[in-house]
Amino acid sequence: AAVTLDIVTRKPRGTGFTWNAGFSNTAWIPPNTGQSLVDTQRLDFSLGWSDTPVRFRLNAFATRAQNRFPFEQGDTILVRTGNEMLDGSVAALADTDITPLVNLSASASLYRADKNVAGPVTTTNPGKQDDLRSLETISLTAKRFFSPAVWARFTLAHGMTRLDWEDPATESRHSLHSIESIGFWKFFPAETLDTRFRATWKHDSLDSTNTGDARRDTVTLESGGDWRMTREWNLSADCAVLISPSLETPALMPALTLSRAFGPKTTGGLRVFKTFKMPDMNALYWAGDTTATGNPDLKNETALGGELFAAHNAPGRFRSEHSLYARWYRDAIIWQTAAGVWSPENVGEALYLGSDHRVVFTPGDGLSLTLNYAWLFTRALTGDFTFSDGKRMPYQSEHRFSIRLERSVRRYSWHIAPRYESPRFTTIMNATELPGVFLLDAGMTIQAGPRVSFHLDGRNLLNEQWMSMDGYPMPARSVTAGIRVRGK
Repeated sequence: AAVTLDIVTRKPRGTGFTWNAGFSNTAWIPPNTGQSLVDTQRLDFSLGWSDTPVRFRLNAFATRAQNRFPFEQGDTILVRTGNEMLDGSVAALADTDITPLVNLSASASLYRADKNVAGPVTTTNPGKQDDLRSLETISLTAKRFFSPAVWARFTLAHGMTRLDWEDPATESRHSLHSIESIGFWKFFPAETLDTRFRATWKHDSLDSTNTGDARRDTVTLESGGDWRMTREWNLSADCAVLISPSLETPALMPALTLSRAFGPKTTGGLRVFKTFKMPDMNALYWAGDTTATGNPDLKNETALGGELFAAHNAPGRFRSEHSLYARWYRDAIIWQTAAGVWSPENVGEALYLGSDHRVVFTPGDGLSLTLNYAWLFTRALTGDFTFSDGKRMPYQSEHRFSIRLERSVRRYSWHIAPRYESPRFTTIMNATELPGVFLLDAGMTIQAGPRVSFHLDGRNLLNEQWMSMDGYPMPARSVTAGIRVRGK
């Protein structure tokens, strides 16, 4: 798996220790044969220390899940079994101000999971999977880098992902190490101009009992800037170059954004871009088991796109965000299943036309209403398919709509969140369609004092039967009850 960095170099100022701990239990309501009122338990703990110039935080969690829930297969109600899981994680982050202008931060995390994997409901060969993941980073940030007009950050990271798989027929091990080095500079040559430069080197090393050893090195050079042309107009330009021995020629990824402020509350603009994506190592060389296998013949994915966007913000009352976009993909990478085994493949050409809308009303008295709507038109143009064939991309709903109504008053808060997703096809042939689904979630939290709170969350309260992917039913109605305790 690729290394992902999310490093915060400035923690909220404070003094002394803070801590919080939580426990929750998930039950299926009502319990049916083979189910339990104590299906899933989760325990988490966080400890922090903040005292200038040193900050530290430790987070940990552990989960036990049976994942036994009913689902419909034809006219029969069955109980999903064989998905038991134990997992846990511990993560630590520390940072210190070496000087008022220089900050050093370091983080480390470890995750372990022991899973029974049932696979699709049609499988007759379930397996057992052990996951081990770690990520370590160190980062140095300078507000002034040899000049008051230069800001810089340097980061070094190492990530490891190991997967051990065992089923009645096979046994495999799949270990991936990734090392990433990043340098990021910001320059401020003028009051109306900001520029930036980023250089990234990444090395992936794979050791798999199924596919053998594989190595890959990439270098990405990115530069860009923001020019405030007038009080209303702003121009942003970026260009990234990806260099790798795996590529015949370097890949260019330019982007240009022109935006305008229509008064103090409204903005809008246009963005055009080109993207390039190399298949990740797991897509190329996945271990190969009863549920998934890699595809070493995958091609690189490219896309051209454009977006119109607008936003309006009236603080404390109303805000909205809107976008209309188009993307044309060549060799788009998607995952498809055959006989219950997932594998990535390329789609020769594909078109995505869509729009996203988000509106938030905050009329006061602790009340908030959020509306989200997304429309997506897709066409798969692989092989001999044309627009007239009308083939939609797999697992892409045309319509998605959600509402979230919430209120917080004194010691009580509650929310209700219905959402709808229109039907989806499971393959490019559009032969099998998963029906649309309407789901309803709700929850409430009660503050029992300055340090203790209780929460109750219900999911799929209408008890809808639906599948996230073909052959993978999702849980029925469930209720999670928990407690959280804080102190300092």
